[in-house]
Amino acid sequence: TDLVRARQAGALNQVLNVARMKRLIEQEAFHGNDAYSIGEMLEDLRDGVWSEVTSGRDTDAYRRNLQRAYLDRMGELLEDEEALQTDIAPFARGELGALRDQLASASPSDRATQLHFHDAIVRIDAILDPS
Repeated sequence: TDLVRARQAGALNQVLNVARMKRLIEQEAFHGNDAYSIGEMLEDLRDGVWSEVTSGRDTDAYRRNLQRAYLDRMGELLEDEEALQTDIAPFARGELGALRDQLASASPSDRATQLHFHDAIVRIDAILDPS
């Protein structure tokens, strides 16, 4: 599973690349509502990576690894100097807050999924308030 997690993290890092996200912001500035915005991209990504939260399905080890990699990358964005100087950091913070709310209201039946969701809330709280 280490190889799978590394590949999952690599794919997430490609999508959540600061330069790529800055281009989304620029495209939105140039094309307005016709552009695929950073907000839409991040919401679509959250919905896909965390689909079990809204579907009620259980997570498996691979999905939990992907979701932890997502949290790690979002945390990195909130510490990235370049991201902090753009709309990236506020959008990432907003996505983590929205995800936290979704996780808090989810009620999975599977014990591993319950523990994972609780752990994700703890991780999000630590990212958003690192004190």
